[in-house]
Amino acid sequence: MSKYRNLVDYSKVLLFGIYIFVLPISHVTAAQSISLGLFVLLVLLSDCKNFVFKDILAIKNILFIFIGLLILSYFSLLYSVDTAQSFKEANSELLKNIIIMLFVFLYFKSLPEPLLEVYMRLIYISIAVHMLINIYIWHHFGFEFSVNTRMGGLLDGALEQGGGAGERFGIWATFFLAFALSLWYFSDKKFAILALFLALINIVANQTRATYVGVILIFMLLFTVMPKKRVTRALFFIILAISTVSFYKFSDNLSSRYNLTHVNEYMSLLNETPAKMRDYKEHGLDYSIATRLSMWKSALLYRMDEPFIPTGYGRSLYGKSITKLMDEQNRPFVVYSQVHNEFIGVFFSLGIFGLLLFLALWFYYFKMSIVLLRSDESRFKIFGFFSFFGGVGFVASLCFGSFFGDSEAKFFYLLFGMICAITYRKGVVDDKYLRA
Repeated sequence: MSKYRNLVDYSKVLLFGIYIFVLPISHVTAAQSISLGLFVLLVLLSDCKNFVFKDILAIKNILFIFIGLLILSYFSLLYSVDTAQSFKEANSELLKNIIIMLFVFLYFKSLPEPLLEVYMRLIYISIAVHMLINIYIWHHFGFEFSVNTRMGGLLDGALEQGGGAGERFGIWATFFLAFALSLWYFSDKKFAILALFLALINIVANQTRATYVGVILIFMLLFTVMPKKRVTRALFFIILAISTVSFYKFSDNLSSRYNLTHVNEYMSLLNETPAKMRDYKEHGLDYSIATRLSMWKSALLYRMDEPFIPTGYGRSLYGKSITKLMDEQNRPFVVYSQVHNEFIGVFFSLGIFGLLLFLALWFYYFKMSIVLLRSDESRFKIFGFFSFFGGVGFVASLCFGSFFGDSEAKFFYLLFGMICAITYRKGVVDDKYLRA
């Protein structure tokens, strides 16, 4: 019986590892579904009897947020320009991920601690392997460092001539940076240095502005809360201020993608109608920034007039919806299917109540991560640190892209379920931190 049990446990670990590994790979949705499906099936067959379903009430506030988002998303079908697409996205991006999150919570809450650590390490190892793969891909491009070449691992691929995106792989790179930093504070500093080196190489190779913003936010927050000495904190912000001013002056010699001296021109551009922003070229401004500002302003203009009634859930319906709802002058001069900002996208599709629920979801994610960070055991501190600061990088990327429905969102819900499960396990943290 024990041999059978060990075989089942090894199989679950293997399937979980496969699922985590294939998440940052494009065009492998079938592999994700099969590995996750088999993992869930094995857990149900072998561990369902250990589930205490009333434990879900321990995260009742988070459950209320999920229910609110689901009700609002299905209600929004009444106003959608494409009801079938909205229904499909609500099911795949919300309902399915919420079910998985609750399933993961129940499973990891009842899991023996030795196995729990195995699953946590699988996540770290999987992301580390993808960092090495990305460097290998960069090697084939002669380690070229320019604004025209960006490395996106097996997720975004190698993006030449400035095409494509790359922010999605950047999310995984910032999570790995968070893991490397957690090792520095709570584990082996020598290994942490190697991990930090690997993370920073990938961030440089990734070459996306959203990733750089995420890294800056991570370090700003890190040096705000972690240093025990005020001198260290003050020194960091002095260095940051000097670096910012120096980069501002030097950026005039860089491409429009990184030229900070055009800030005033972008502010002036915001005074124009979304359609009129097509004149960005006359000021030497960047296309991707101008198009984002145009789309964001158009969405916000609509919500200023109608903050409550949803337009229909769906990241890929922004283009159809904004074309129908806004007149020609207040439409973006280039209409993409996605608004390229997850927070504005949720606000546009679900209104102010949807945005508040989405922000509340992130609030609890960070709150649970901090609770875990306060635990007495270093392995849980590392996982809490990894989740919190990796989440900061994720949020930075969501401000420039609509990624909360891709594999990164699947990872978020899985991670959130694990965080909540570990947080509420008996004896992991002091009860006073569990009051929601």
